[in-house]
Amino acid sequence: MADKKQPETSAHAFDVFAQKLTRFIAATDEGDISLQRSDERYRQLLQEREQQLKKTVITTYKKFLSPYEVFGKESRQAAEIVKDETELLTAYHLFSEIQEVNERRATKDTFLVTPVIETPLAERDRYTVGGEFLYLQCWLFYQNGCTAYIPTLKTEVAAADKRRAMHFVPAARYRQSHQEKEIISIIKNCFYPGT
Repeated sequence: MADKKQPETSAHAFDVFAQKLTRFIAATDEGDISLQRSDERYRQLLQEREQQLKKTVITTYKKFLSPYEVFGKESRQAAEIVKDETELLTAYHLFSEIQEVNERRATKDTFLVTPVIETPLAERDRYTVGGEFLYLQCWLFYQNGCTAYIPTLKTEVAAADKRRAMHFVPAARYRQSHQEKEIISIIKNCFYPGT
């Protein structure tokens, strides 16, 4: 009799196992589908973010390329941007000339150490906290061919006075954040392809 129960038990156990295996396979297929849907949604969100960033970058950079065209001929904002661009270009040339003189005249004991450029541009909120200084850097680099040095804004602390000033970093030593690289890539690809 024990032998008769064994086949029933084995058959029953096999049926139970087969049912569990079928449920497991069905659950895995449904899980894969939900993972695929989740991956598709994630890709879609990334694509939407990239498109929004690209649109924002293009719109913002156009303000620096053609401020009067974007804001109008009588616009105060356009005039401020043109003034900022002029100040940045002046600061760049001043720094470059100082560096050239330093290279020609300095000795190993007497030399100039990183000059600081004072300019109202370094205090403007749109550049210090607004994040638009990168667009001005790109304007200087791409539109004006000023590629040896990259301007940066740093806080200077002198006595009781705390203010921002402009510094320049040799382009080979300048490091951008991931977000800056993303923005620069968009500007380069949209406005200066092939450079």
